[in-house]
Amino acid sequence: MSYLAGIDGGGTKTVCVVADAEGRIRGTGRGGPSNYQKDGLFSARNSLRHAVRDALSAAELRPQDVTGVCAGLAGVDRAEDSRVMAQVLRQILPADHLVVENDALVALIGATGRRPGVIVIAGTGSIALGVNRKGERARAGGWGHILDDEGSGYDIARRGVMAALQDFDGRGAPTRLRDMVAKELFLNTIADVIPLLHRGQLNHTQIAALLPVVLEAAEEGDEVARQLISDAGLQLAGAARAVVESLGEQDADFPVATAGGVFLHSERLRECFTGHLREMLPKARVIRPAQPPEQGALLVARAAVEGEPLFGHG
Repeated sequence: MSYLAGIDGGGTKTVCVVADAEGRIRGTGRGGPSNYQKDGLFSARNSLRHAVRDALSAAELRPQDVTGVCAGLAGVDRAEDSRVMAQVLRQILPADHLVVENDALVALIGATGRRPGVIVIAGTGSIALGVNRKGERARAGGWGHILDDEGSGYDIARRGVMAALQDFDGRGAPTRLRDMVAKELFLNTIADVIPLLHRGQLNHTQIAALLPVVLEAAEEGDEVARQLISDAGLQLAGAARAVVESLGEQDADFPVATAGGVFLHSERLRECFTGHLREMLPKARVIRPAQPPEQGALLVARAAVEGEPLFGHG
């Protein structure tokens, strides 16, 4: 019997699932982040190796039992990125059929079941990607935390720290974030965050980990935190609109799926996103993903093995 492997690798974690020919999941494995652009090739390789090893162990299979693999990886944006990560994956899973794509694509396919639509992901980073009925692709965002990733967990948390500092020196509105962020970081005052940043003791991932503080403040009624969530929803809706319009689907009942840890843990963000998007594109239909990204990767692997078009169910 032949088996398939689907991998979803992001800025926080990597998930690998192994399934049989009928699509039954036989094993699941997890690893750390596998965005080689941010964490380096060595770290990405280790995360992938651990996730695959654990999935194969749970399924009681060997690497050579897997004939089709798809890995959807954050940071894979160019042909060169795909080539680099394909070399890494061939050392781990020497399958006959290997597909390496951006993680947004496998999330889209999992969300829509290989049908046209748009996926908006808000996790550690953010991106919007879509495919229309002609099979044409378009994306917006996803250019990394230095210049982009608006609406992401990192972006919301970073803006929360900024708001806390602005409250501290009187430039901004009073906010509970001032004390909540300081407490979360074990600081005497929010101003003590600056030495941590300059000494490299508070990196991109650690800032993103402050997202729950902002979400908690918003749920407790803090207006500054609530505005940050609304602003994030607006930015993500803008990315979705850009993709839908680029695909020429603005006048259609086009599905727009939401995915990623920020949407998962903040219903407020999803509501803000939906409200903003309906103002921009009244006919857009916001949906929840039918399947998680790693199962979307399985669908891609199956299409590769069977020689089918990726969006053959449009």
